[in-house]
Amino acid sequence: VLSIHCPFCGLTKAFEEMLAGHIINAFSVNPLSVILPSYFLLHTYYRMIDKLLNVRILNRVFVIIAFFNLIYLNY
Repeated sequence: VLSIHCPFCGLTKAFEEMLAGHIINAFSVNPLSVILPSYFLLHTYYRMIDKLLNVRILNRVFVIIAFFNLIYLNY
């Protein structure tokens, strides 16, 4: 409808590239594919040690990164 690519489009292909050991190719398909696993690991770690302030900060940083990824994929 808006002709805007989703910031998460291409993640499956990028993860396939990462699993094959092609990190640079994965980054070129979708830069978020390199950042997303780190986000989930940190999010799980902070939730386990009850650092809710760090989880909130991490969530905000991730939203900002996803927004910039949206701009990168569309321009």
